[in-house]
Order: sequence, then structure tokens, then C-alpha cells
Amino acid sequence: MKLKSIFLSLIALGFVLSAVSCGESGDKTIKNEKLHPFLLSGVYTLGGYGGPSTLFSYVEQYATAQPGSSSFLKQMSEAYEEYFVFPYGTDSKREYQNALEDWWGIENKEEFMETQEELLTNYHQASYEKVRKALDENGGASADLTAIDLNKYGLDEEDALADLRFVRDNYGKFSKAGIKAWDIVRYVNNVNFAHAAGYLNDSEAMEMAKKALTEAQKYYDSWTDYFNDYNLGRGFWGGDNSAEFDRIVSGILDKENVYNIYNYMGIK
Repeated sequence: MKLKSIFLSLIALGFVLSAVSCGESGDKTIKNEKLHPFLLSGVYTLGGYGGPSTLFSYVEQYATAQPGSSSFLKQMSEAYEEYFVFPYGTDSKREYQNALEDWWGIENKEEFMETQEELLTNYHQASYEKVRKALDENGGASADLTAIDLNKYGLDEEDALADLRFVRDNYGKFSKAGIKAWDIVRYVNNVNFAHAAGYLNDSEAMEMAKKALTEAQKYYDSWTDYFNDYNLGRGFWGGDNSAEFDRIVSGILDKENVYNIYNYMGIK
């Protein structure tokens, strides 16, 4: 099942009013409490629309006021709310139920809730922390992997060397949060899938998305650190399509594009 093919056919434009304000520095910012938590999973949402440049071009068609003006920011907020909040639609429930079952082994709401709780508490982040501790105590970026006592750190011999090697080779690239963003991004994307699958109503899904935002704000001060950690987490997990995800993250972090919502709404 292609993510892009599903919800490109389900987009229905209908804008909702949201707030725009001016920051202390005079820079224009957007405040939209409904939209804000869904920016956390933007790497998947943007990918589904064909990538950042494609969605930015869609937004440009609706944000027609002078860039930087209050009217422009209002249009930006309205457009992104429509594109990002519950982007998958609800008229193909079976497809999304199948996707959750195929990708996560989730067959009902109870299993979904259990998986979500793990994602926010001890999913891949817990594995990363074990590996990071082993490296921190054995030479860091210069660690001799064959000299590390895997049992001491509770590391599985079958997977440990690959995980240790990846973290060692990228030792200075992680933020202090590790790969927390990898789990949070997928948490919010799963919320969108569960909503489309009929496992969550609007209020339940919104509550879970806001919970994820609160969690992300404990660890991150910027989208740059957040999405860089996401990409590193994907590598730690062993994900493929690295070039494609690098392209999407690069688009999200593009400071020059005036149609990029991430330039108007920070993680905090």
C-alpha cells in the first residue's frame, strides 16, 4: 500500500480560522493549537503528498497574500491545518486497519493503545540508551566494539554490533535526547492512521497528539534537533530509503522557503 496514493486522493480543502501573532523579535509566527502537534509527524505527511516541494507548491496556491503579512500567515495556518490534521481521511477504514496490522501487528484499539504507550516510554529509545551507555563507558567514538562486554549492558549479541557500530560512527550527531524523536514521529503518524482506521474519534486522536507534543517539548528546543534525531533513529532501526527521507528532512528544515510552516511555528 502506497501512503502517497491513499491520501492524495482523499484531500478535501475546507479552511478553519486560526491565530497569527508577532514574536518579541518582530518575526511573524503562527499559533495554531490544533495544528501544532501534527507537525511532529510531518516527515510522513509531507512524504505522502510527494515531498516538501510538492506540498509547498499546493500551499502557495492558497496563501496568496503578501508573504510575511498577517493575511498571508492566516492563510498559511488555515492551509496547513487542512493538510496536516488527520490527513488520511476516514472513508477507507479497512485499508488503514490492514496497514496497522501489517506494519505493527495491531488488530484492534486495545493493541493500538498498548503500542502507543510503548512508543512514548521505552521503544527504540531504550535500546539506543543501552548502546550509548556502552559506548560512553568504553571510548565513545573511538570505542573498540569487540572489547565491550555486551552482557554487562544487556545487549543482544545478534544485533548489538550493528547497533554499536551505527551509534559509534554517528557519535557526535545525536542530540542529548538520543533518538526520542524517532519514536514520537511514529507515535503521531500512528494516531493519524488509527483515526482513519476508526479506532480513535477526533477528540481521542487530538488528545493523543497533544500528549506527544508535550513529550517532545521535554526533549527538544528546535525542529532541527528533532528531525535530525528522527533520521538517526531511522538509521539505528535499520530503515531503507535513506536518500528519500534525507530529502524530506532537508525540505522541512529549509529556512528560505516562505511556504514552509516550520519557519513560522517552532516546536515550543
